[in-house]
Amino acid sequence: MVDVGMMDRSPVDHVLFPAEAEAYICELTPYDIGEIGSERWSLQRERLEKLNLQAVFNLSQHTDDFVKDFLLTHEKLPVLVHQLLAVELWKERVLPLMLKNTAHPSTGFPCYLVLYHEATLVSLLEATIFEKELCESLEDGLVDLVDYLYRKISLLLKEEVPVADQQSREEVVKELIQQNKELSFGISVKAISLLRYITDHLEVLPLGVITRLLNVHDTPCLLVSLLESAPWIKYGEGDKLLKYTEDKWVVVGSSDKLVLTKTEGQVWLALYQLLMSPQCHLKYDLTISKKNHLLKLRACLVAPVLEQIPALAALQRYLQHLSLVDPPAPKRELVLEQVPVIYEKLLKESDSSWNTLAVMHGKQLMKLSPQQLRSQAKRWVDSYNLDILETLVSGPPKCVLCGREASKRCSRCRNEWYCGRECQVKHWKKHKTVCDVMATLS
Repeated sequence: MVDVGMMDRSPVDHVLFPAEAEAYICELTPYDIGEIGSERWSLQRERLEKLNLQAVFNLSQHTDDFVKDFLLTHEKLPVLVHQLLAVELWKERVLPLMLKNTAHPSTGFPCYLVLYHEATLVSLLEATIFEKELCESLEDGLVDLVDYLYRKISLLLKEEVPVADQQSREEVVKELIQQNKELSFGISVKAISLLRYITDHLEVLPLGVITRLLNVHDTPCLLVSLLESAPWIKYGEGDKLLKYTEDKWVVVGSSDKLVLTKTEGQVWLALYQLLMSPQCHLKYDLTISKKNHLLKLRACLVAPVLEQIPALAALQRYLQHLSLVDPPAPKRELVLEQVPVIYEKLLKESDSSWNTLAVMHGKQLMKLSPQQLRSQAKRWVDSYNLDILETLVSGPPKCVLCGREASKRCSRCRNEWYCGRECQVKHWKKHKTVCDVMATLS
C-alpha cells in the first residue's frame, strides 16, 4: 500500500472539451434491446460515461454547463430516455433468464457494465433537467420518464423477497444479483430528485402529464408512504444510525439525527408542489381514502422539519384545513390520456424474443475469454478520468471494508482505499480478481 500523500495530482478542469462533448451528443442515437452489449452500444455507453462525468463536474464546480446546453440544442434528451427504458427492460426481462440459463459463466463484468449504465443515464438526467427548458424539450418522452420514475420510486416501498435457490447459484451470479440490488437502490433515490425537478415546472407540463402524475400514479400518496417508511434510514452494526447521503450509507451522530437528508428534502419539496400548486388543486381526484392518507403527513411535520424547510408551514395549514372539510366532487373532464410511447414500442419490438435475447446475451456477456475480458476492462478504465473522480468525492477517502477514514490504498492497482493492513488482508479475497485486471491494465 502507498501513502496518499505520495500521490501528487495536478488540478484538472475537464473530462471532455466542449467540441468533443458536442460531437458525442450529435452522434447519440436510440438502440433496441437486442443491441445491448454490441460494439455500437459499448461505444455509446463509453461516451455517455464521459458526458455524465463532465456534466456532474460542471455542476459541482459551477462552471459552464455545455453538456446540458448541447443536449438541449440538439434535442437528444428523448434519446437518453429511450436508452434508459431499453436498459430497464433488459434488466427486467433478459437478465433473469440469462442468470438462470447460462451455465458456468466466466465473468459478470460486462453484465455489470449494463447495470451500471442505467445509473449513468439517471445521473446524467439528474445533472441536466432541473431547468424548465430541459423539461419541455423531453416532449413525448416526458410521459415515459414520469412512468419510469414512478416504477423506480415504488421499488423503495417493496419488501425484499429472498431468492429461493440463492445458495446453489454460482458466485458470479450471486455477485451480479447483489450488485443489481445496490445499484437499483441508488437509482431509485436519484429518481426522487428527478421527480422533484419535474414538479418544479408544473406550469409548463402538458395536461396529460399532470393527470398521469396525480391520478394515474397518485404520486402524492406514493410520497406520503415514502416518508412513512423512510428507506434512506437504517440501523447498522451496534444499532448505529445510518443515512443514505451522497450515494452512500454514512453513520450519523446524535447531533445530526434530526437533520434531513437531501433525499428526504426532495420528497417534501415534491409533495409541496403537488399539493399546493393551483394546477394540481384543479386536477387531483381527491377521494376520502386519499384524504385520509394525506393527513398522515401531519405526524411527520414536526418542528425540526419545519425549521429546515419553512415553506412547509403552508402545507401544514393546508392539511389542517383539509381535515375539516370533505373532498370536493371530482371534475369529470374529457382528457386525452398520453401513453408511454417509447416503453410500449420497445416492449412490442422484443415481446416474443426474450428467451432468444437471453441466450445471445448470455454468450456475448457472460462467456468471455480472458483476452476479451481484459479488453473490456481496459475500455472501462479509459472511460474514466480518476483525477476528476477524486475532485467529485467530498472529504477524505473511506476504507472500502469498514468505512473509516483511509490514508492508504492498494499499491498494485491503486484503486481501493484502506484504513490499514488488517482491512486490506480481510478484503483481499474479494478484491483479488479486480486487482489482477486493473494491475494488468496499468
